[in-house]
Amino acid sequence: MENELPRVRVTNQYEGWLGTECYIDGKKVKKVKRIDFSVGGEEVPTFVFETMGIPDIDMHGRVILDCNPKNVTEAVKILRNELLNHEDLYDGFTASITSALKDHWCCGLPFEPEEDVAKKILDYVIGGEYEEKE
Repeated sequence: MENELPRVRVTNQYEGWLGTECYIDGKKVKKVKRIDFSVGGEEVPTFVFETMGIPDIDMHGRVILDCNPKNVTEAVKILRNELLNHEDLYDGFTASITSALKDHWCCGLPFEPEEDVAKKILDYVIGGEYEEKE
């Protein structure tokens, strides 16, 4: 039976930290800032890679990438991903926008509640098209 987890390899040809290279399934991970490794009894070894920017990796398994965005575009991608994957966070942002619309007397189109306008605004900001949630 073949192992489905990725193969992680950290190498350094020198004695110091300078020159350390990290590979996942033979693919080099660039701009690694830090690696945390943990393993315990009856646990799968876990590697957390903190990178500068979002790495270009395609893999299966338990590798956690803690990406620090290097620019606003990458930060928006991370925020968008979090909002789309965590409904409570999305709903919280929508509620904040709704509250701002009501506080500033900015109402929606006739017969359109502020909540609907808030969702449209949030979807627009994070780069998605407005989709009616069921």
